[in-house]
Amino acid sequence: MPDVLGIGVQTTAGAKLAMSPNLPATLDLAGFRAVTGFVDISEVTNYGNLTRAFASVNHSAVDRRMVQTLKGTMEANEQTIELGRIKTDGGQLLLDKFCDGDNVDDHATFRITLKDGTVYYFCALVKSLDTILGEANTITGYSAVLAINTKVFTDVGTMYTLNYTAGDNGIVVGRKTQLVADGADGEYVVAVPDDGYEFSKWSDNDSTTAVRQDIAVSDDVNATAEFVDSNS
Repeated sequence: MPDVLGIGVQTTAGAKLAMSPNLPATLDLAGFRAVTGFVDISEVTNYGNLTRAFASVNHSAVDRRMVQTLKGTMEANEQTIELGRIKTDGGQLLLDKFCDGDNVDDHATFRITLKDGTVYYFCALVKSLDTILGEANTITGYSAVLAINTKVFTDVGTMYTLNYTAGDNGIVVGRKTQLVADGADGEYVVAVPDDGYEFSKWSDNDSTTAVRQDIAVSDDVNATAEFVDSNS
């Protein structure tokens, strides 16, 4: 029976933010992939939301006595990012430079990479960079507002599916269906036999180790845990 609860769901933990002073030659995914000079921005505590919204265009036909709403232009949107301040962090210094320094009027390219390998690209102005002080127990930080003036491009890269099933007389514990980026690691799964049986091997590689993690994934995986009578 498939695990229908939470397949593919993940947390934002492990996501990384980077910024480049260079702009793409073309406003498409190929152009963004070719951008160089990215600098990591460390200690991000909240990524906010990447909003994709369109202006509403209303049409009211007299004979229908009804207002229809259509999609107009894609609206420019803002993303608020919060982070802990490190005065020597290269990425944070670059944010400051593009807020009110030498590059105050310039766009920069931003890249957000999720732990499953999905990458979001966009160009934005650093509209503001507030220093968070608060009270005695507050972590000194920044709140940066990015005015996004391009489409947000999503790069899922190459993804592979890992399927783990159990043969007769046992179960597989862990996430049985996993979607993993090329070169990334899968999650651990464990083959657990029923009473009176023992784990024999995984069908795809003859491994006799019940605990399994596929690392540096480069292809789809379909593996069945096989069990045998422990008295045979």
